[in-house]
Amino acid sequence: MSNVDAGIGDVIDRKANVMFAERSILLAAATRAPFGDQVTVLDRRFTYAPVAIGFAKGEDDLRLVVD
Repeated sequence: MSNVDAGIGDVIDRKANVMFAERSILLAAATRAPFGDQVTVLDRRFTYAPVAIGFAKGEDDLRLVVD
């Protein structure tokens, strides 16, 4: 059993309320037995996009806004 399968099992067993993973992996795991129609993979996507702002040394006003 993979970690994804264990996580889905925890949701089904009410040990967890939600599980996050790569969507394609979740879709594949959710259709495998023994899960069948017991879980739903939502269309909502959660992403992480790091952002950086470069500015010149001494730009204290901008630095304070960013902080």
